Amino acid sequence: VDVIDDNDVFVDIVNLADAIYTATWLYSGGATPSCMDAVDANDDGRLDISDPLYTLLYLFAGSAPPPIPFPLPGEDPTFLDNLGC
Repeated sequence: VDVIDDNDVFVDIVNLADAIYTATWLYSGGATPSCMDAVDANDDGRLDISDPLYTLLYLFAGSAPPPIPFPLPGEDPTFLDNLGC
């Protein structure tokens, strides 16, 4: 997860707040992320329920970590998804 969103309280740390922020934006009219690519936790090029779920599974179920550049901040090497920051 590129946790470089200006709206993220915990910049450069993946935590429960990231999943809540994404789900709130997607389904409850929360603030729009300034970096859409940062919200694409599973790096599938789509912004949907799978992104906060991916984050939760990583944090609490021992699932695979987010794709690179995680764990460091940086640019997404899969730039073809056109999400951008």
